[in-house]
Amino acid sequence: MTPRPLHRRVSFWLGLFIACFLGWAWWHSYRYCPGAGVAFAGAQISAARQDGATFVFTPPDQGMARHWIDVEPRASCPDLEDALSTAEGLDVRWMRLPDPLVFLTYLALWTAALAWRQRRLRQSPKHPLSGHQA
Repeated sequence: MTPRPLHRRVSFWLGLFIACFLGWAWWHSYRYCPGAGVAFAGAQISAARQDGATFVFTPPDQGMARHWIDVEPRASCPDLEDALSTAEGLDVRWMRLPDPLVFLTYLALWTAALAWRQRRLRQSPKHPLSGHQA
């Protein structure tokens, strides 16, 4: 028995939803610069999105609240890459994740998982949804 078509699988629609969300987040980062941070056990970590990239960094201790979320229009945001790379005398570790890298990596992994699942179902002697009991 042949397996169901891809468009009838939950994994296809869930994956498509996540791909659409990643695409929206990429587009949104050019219009706004959202950020979030959390502090726990004496450590702080923050993430901000700007110009099609996500910046993850450890800010210097400035009495940050335990949790914060902020969304500002792009025009009122400082350039994060310049600010983080020129932080002199501060212990700031940061990493830039470009949105195309995240999006294309996700698409490659999702497509590979769908192809693997489809191939596995075609090679199985009995389809699990065919009603046959083992």
